[in-house]
Amino acid sequence: MKGIVVAPQPRAADVGAAVLSAGGNAFDAAIATAFAQMVVDPFMCGVGGMGTMQVYQAATGERVMIDFYSRAGAKVTPEMWQEAVRGRSEISGYTLFDDYRSELGYTAIMTPGTVAGLYEAHSRFCTRPWEELIAPAIAMAYEGMTVTPFVYEFWTRKPQPGLPDGKTRLSTTKACQQLYLKADGSFYEVGEK
Repeated sequence: MKGIVVAPQPRAADVGAAVLSAGGNAFDAAIATAFAQMVVDPFMCGVGGMGTMQVYQAATGERVMIDFYSRAGAKVTPEMWQEAVRGRSEISGYTLFDDYRSELGYTAIMTPGTVAGLYEAHSRFCTRPWEELIAPAIAMAYEGMTVTPFVYEFWTRKPQPGLPDGKTRLSTTKACQQLYLKADGSFYEVGEK
């Protein structure tokens, strides 16, 4: 294997390293790693997210940028929440609302770009089939996510001023509660699934 794979969670990096060892290229490894990361630590890399991929092909000198940002729905307007704004976070720059409408629940939803962006990169640069690259993440998802120290700390840390805490975030919808909280509403502990 020639190369290195880096990810916030070792299990995700191991997936990418296995792809390289099996003869995949750096793009194959990056996509497999990203999907695995989405499962083992969805708060650092998510299927509902966005991003930018900057590519430099040393052999050809080609430079490519693939943007895959989230998009607001067709009915969103710049003024729709103007009267409810209560300020901006000095730390993050987020617009603040008393009801967290831009952070939580169905009013905070945007059309994510991650999967489309990774698929675009796959279609242009990968050597392995898409199904092969996402298969490890699918298997991990069926096994269930084991709570890592980082995930637990992310859920329980004190939020930035004006932003909701982890319990509020994970309790916003019934679907979110069922995925991330125990039946009694408490957090899963480190090591639990």
